[in-house]
Amino acid sequence: MKRAIIITMTSLVTIMTSCTVTTDYLFDELSTHRITQYVDACDKTLKEWSEGWKMIYYPDTSQYGAYTLLLDFNGNGRVKMAWDGDKDTTESAYGFNTSQGPVLLFTTYSLLHKLADPDPSVFGGAIGIGFEGEYEFIIREVTEERIDLVTRKKKRPVSLVRASREDWERLDENRDIVDRFEVDRESPFYQYIELGGEKAVFLYSQKLRMAYLAHSKDGQSIIYRLPWESTPTSIRFIRPVTLGGVSFSEVTMTASKQLRIVGVPGTTGTFSRTSSSADRCELRFPGAVQDARKHDGYNLVERGVALDYITPPGHGIEYFRFYWNLAGYAGGELYTRNDQGIALWGGLYIAYTTDDGIGDQVTFEKHSRSQLSGALTFDMNNWFNLVYFPGTLTTYLANAAGFTIIPFGDQFYMVRNADNRQWALYSRKNMVE
Repeated sequence: MKRAIIITMTSLVTIMTSCTVTTDYLFDELSTHRITQYVDACDKTLKEWSEGWKMIYYPDTSQYGAYTLLLDFNGNGRVKMAWDGDKDTTESAYGFNTSQGPVLLFTTYSLLHKLADPDPSVFGGAIGIGFEGEYEFIIREVTEERIDLVTRKKKRPVSLVRASREDWERLDENRDIVDRFEVDRESPFYQYIELGGEKAVFLYSQKLRMAYLAHSKDGQSIIYRLPWESTPTSIRFIRPVTLGGVSFSEVTMTASKQLRIVGVPGTTGTFSRTSSSADRCELRFPGAVQDARKHDGYNLVERGVALDYITPPGHGIEYFRFYWNLAGYAGGELYTRNDQGIALWGGLYIAYTTDDGIGDQVTFEKHSRSQLSGALTFDMNNWFNLVYFPGTLTTYLANAAGFTIIPFGDQFYMVRNADNRQWALYSRKNMVE
């Protein structure tokens, strides 16, 4: 029989008659010798499987979906990685840290580091945190076919499972599926899925790897925010969604951009997009604005062609915050880099909100008290200096047609009614206080 080490926190003994290695988070009572035995067994398992390992990595399911990574560990302390994020591959160093228990860590820059890169120009993540990726993992359990881990900082579970040659050969198909779901930023915003006579707004973010589905039933908004992972033929939600009496957790997109339900025989449905930017949202989301106002402050996490009036794409939005407060004041704070330092624009007041029979609508107005525009600069004599110049936030927000709000829990889309193409997705996650 193959031999492996079992470490338990109760007996602290080594048993050599099982094919499983397991441990807990409490390492204070473990000797360095026993931890070393444990990581040696893990390292041996990683290197013995010739086809490498697959990791379906969700950095944070409240904010992001998953990336599929393939890892090939060799005998020289190196690991090759490929993934469905793009065609980039890396070869980096890996090792183990025994000072805080058995920890697997990737010590030089890899695709996992790319998900944590604080520079948004690298892979489009949030400034300072990227996609909240981690590259140090506590080892929980090791078997011949699976290694269960948790991230060291935030204790999020992740597993390595044996990969196959087919996984490597079909990785381009995973990437193709992800690309098929990409939204054309110049197209009208609204997209729908209809099943069993029920229609829902169906949106998806390639950047965040999140799908959004919303519909109204009996006067109530039913909202799904669905982190997803890719397969060679589909995207798979982390949990099922129900629409028109049909429950499903996997959809595919054909080459001709038609969405199909996977795994529900006999189910027929339709997927459609608005054909004109003049088409308004077909569904109602009562109370959407009021729901959004429960929270004071949102960060911009994704945009279509929204905010291009303020800063062109590629010029680097450092930080945008949209906020409400109890007095009814709403505004935006936008920070971008320029030659003077960090540019700042200030906000607006809500003129009125309406439920126009389509969805909650909010309209803003200019107000002299909110015309705060300028640039934060630094010199040797002062910590900062606020230099004022005319801002253009009002060009985007102060619009007679207003905005439709589509809520998704602690996130919401805000769509500009004037053209139904400009939109922004806001989230309470990762607030900069």
